[in-house]
Parts: sequence; C-alpha cells; structure tokens
Amino acid sequence: MPTSPSPYLDLPLRSLDAVMAARAKHMSSTETAAPDPLVEWVASRFRIEAAAEAQIDPLDDLDPDEYAEMTAVLTIASKQIADIDDRICRHVATSAVGLIAQVRVLYELGSGEHSDDDADHDGLTGERLLARIIEGIERLAGLTRIDRGVE
Repeated sequence: MPTSPSPYLDLPLRSLDAVMAARAKHMSSTETAAPDPLVEWVASRFRIEAAAEAQIDPLDDLDPDEYAEMTAVLTIASKQIADIDDRICRHVATSAVGLIAQVRVLYELGSGEHSDDDADHDGLTGERLLARIIEGIERLAGLTRIDRGVE
C-alpha cells in the first residue's frame, strides 16, 4: 500500500476529524487573543542594540574616559539584550508574526554582534529558541503532542 505524502491522510477518519476540530478551535481562539508579546520583545531587543550603536559610533579616537563610556554602554546593552533573548526563547509564539520575530533573533544569535557566544548568553540560547520555534510552528499548525508522537 503506498504511503501518502501527508501524515493526516493516513489517519483514521475519527482522528482526522479530531485534528481538524482542534485546528478550527485553535484558529478561532488565536483570532481573538491578545497580540503575541514576542513582537514587542524582539522590537525592544533591536531598539536597545541600535541605541547602543548610536551612542558608540561618535567615539572614534577614544581617550580613556570615552573607552570607559563605550565599555559601560556595551555592557549594559549586552546584558539587557541577553535578558530579552532569554525571555524570547522561553515563549512559544502564538502568531506567524511572532514566529518571524523569533527567527530574526535566532539568526542574530548565530551571526550578530550580540550572539550566543558572548559573555552574556549561555551558549544554549539558540538551541532553546529553535525548540520554541518548532513548538510555535506546531501550535500554529494545530498539532497536538499526540500528533507529534509525544505522549
């Protein structure tokens, strides 16, 4: 017997009805839910980064006082960004926009100025964030723990 391209096509009719009912229930609840907080958290993360860069840019030929100022700005911004990143990687998105925001942060953690390799991140933030992104995709797709093979 050929395997279907969709796991939903191989489900018994009763299970398929349950999946579709769960999707319909999920869709109606997300339409009326509050906006996904991830969008604001990610915007805040990038605002802090931009503000820190704007403060540092004018400091070209650094004297010791300016170097201390730059270090203080970077230290504060890095800590704030790491705290926001921790919050972002603990939250499962409730919207497609929230997922997109998390993907932007995941990209930044891999290649940006404030990456998973800096002193304020624990080196696992990206992995935890990827796990939340996967959960968010599954949530938006209407999958349950049983659908994913998790009991």
